[in-house]
Amino acid sequence: MGIALIIIFVIIFASSFIGMKQGWLRNITWIISIVGLMASLATITLGDSQHLGMKKETVTSIKQIDPAFAIKNMDMNVAIKSPVGTKDESVVVYKNKEAKKTTHTQADANTVNKFSRNREQSAQLLTTTKRYTYKNNFFKIFYAGLGTNHQYISRVNKFEITNDWIVLTPKQVKTLQAQMKSQQANSKKMLAAVIKKQVMAARMQDPAMTPAQQAALVKKIQAAAVAKANSEAKAKLKAMSIE
Repeated sequence: MGIALIIIFVIIFASSFIGMKQGWLRNITWIISIVGLMASLATITLGDSQHLGMKKETVTSIKQIDPAFAIKNMDMNVAIKSPVGTKDESVVVYKNKEAKKTTHTQADANTVNKFSRNREQSAQLLTTTKRYTYKNNFFKIFYAGLGTNHQYISRVNKFEITNDWIVLTPKQVKTLQAQMKSQQANSKKMLAAVIKKQVMAARMQDPAMTPAQQAALVKKIQAAAVAKANSEAKAKLKAMSIE
């Protein structure tokens, strides 16, 4: 309606000079059109710059989420936090619940991503968004067509995660993937050496050890070695987490 009023007042203003004779009616029409035009322009300008006739509205949404990827043999979940622009801006990569592809948070200066570890069973994302909305129907009608309703102000994404989650940067993820590949090859050699050494020691203590006993011992040694290695690896991963 604001744009329509501006056009109407401009037409009235022009018509009063062109189509009306000198006199009090022309003067009144001219004054009314000028006042209406200035008032309409001022209201639209203040609505754009000072949000005249608008109020702040806060909307909160909650959804269950999955990690960007999981390290299954260690029962660890990974979210990726990538800095964008200034040090206060970031994008977090994760998955929506049971989704196959990853998604990410919004990349803008007014979005803040936070983490807290207060979940026991499943992780969730709590998003709080602030927007400008019209105070009443008058401003809703007046600003119609200007696209100012639900104007975005700011957003806070709060990731409520469990203790088996870690948050890494893209650079850390690449380093981790390279380390895991090399460690897998080295772990097999180290495990074989540990098993051989401990089995030989056991046979020296018990020369009558049967093949079945040796197989059971190998499984026991292997399980203990893997558990120890995973425990140490998990501790290192948690130390790497930036959140």
